[in-house]
Amino acid sequence: MNSKDIKNKIFLYFIIGFVFLSGCAADVTTVPLSVTLDQSYIVLQPGETMELFHEIIPDEAAIKSVSWSSNNPEVATVSNGVITAIAEGSAIITVTTNSAQRIAMCELTVLWSVSGVQLDVNSAVMGVGENLRLSATVEPANAPNQSVFWESSDPEVIEVTDGTVIAKKYGTAIVTAISQVGGRTASCVVRVMEGSFVAMTAQVTSGRAIIRMSGSGTVEIDWGDGLPPEARTLGETYTPYSRILRGNLQSHTVVITGENITGLDCSDLRLTSLDVRRIETLTELNCSNSLLTNLDASRNSALIHLDCSNNLLTSLYVSDSPSLILISAFSNQLSTEAMNSLFNMVTKLPSPLPESHRYMNVSDNPGSQYVSTNLPNWHVITAN
Repeated sequence: MNSKDIKNKIFLYFIIGFVFLSGCAADVTTVPLSVTLDQSYIVLQPGETMELFHEIIPDEAAIKSVSWSSNNPEVATVSNGVITAIAEGSAIITVTTNSAQRIAMCELTVLWSVSGVQLDVNSAVMGVGENLRLSATVEPANAPNQSVFWESSDPEVIEVTDGTVIAKKYGTAIVTAISQVGGRTASCVVRVMEGSFVAMTAQVTSGRAIIRMSGSGTVEIDWGDGLPPEARTLGETYTPYSRILRGNLQSHTVVITGENITGLDCSDLRLTSLDVRRIETLTELNCSNSLLTNLDASRNSALIHLDCSNNLLTSLYVSDSPSLILISAFSNQLSTEAMNSLFNMVTKLPSPLPESHRYMNVSDNPGSQYVSTNLPNWHVITAN
């Protein structure tokens, strides 16, 4: 073989090798090097769907088909990138290239979301050492996880455990319920008072709020409008005390502190709550024409006259008010059971007064026509 033939063979081998290597390089570019997803973590509610989008690298890869899978089909399924949430739990959604088996994953959590939390009480006034039970409602009602945990902004003033609030010392603290799912919150502002006081919540329309009181000594009135409390001197006869409170149907928590209040007239204030339990000297109470749903006068041992007519009362307690001679509770929402309970309480009240001096008007209540009016020592009116 001469040198010319050798050169020709070398050239031929070179051409063959170049073509081969070029083919190999072309084959390499058709293989996916990686695959990515547009989401790495998502949260869905049962029944919701969501589509994941993938990208194959390099874009020139000739084979771009992929397969989808869920490691927990009971929680979520996937088809062509569309996830369907089935039930609460967790799952891993995986996309796999059919060529070279490249993978990418997305972590999925399925749970009922919580849109909010509501408390049955948004503000409260308590005495030192007293307890209050708060109830939290998680929304929506069909969220399976209804759990909340509780926090106090000042544990030295207010301690809270599983919704039970304990007043530790004078001051103000905020009790917050926090949903385990979503971290939604609802709060209740709690004021802790010392000594004798009256607390009421008034659903005020713009205008002048008037409270009439009698007694002796000095009282402080906090109208709940952010201004400092005002001191007033009580007299033997009723004296009006007023403040212009602004805000359309805005709630104001009014607190009156004082040791010797004998008469309290807080009628026509659209009250939604009234707490007079700590005023042992109270002999007359008028809270008519309001929005009260319950009233507890059971600890007012000196109480003689009680007018709680034209409210929304479903319960009325007077169990330890032995001096009562007049109860006006007409035009409320007292059921037969509530009225029988009231009658049972008053029949047990010891009193030396004759029958003609003890009156009760419970007409215009849902239970008025179904109860017996034969109460010892009481003249009862059940009909309009």
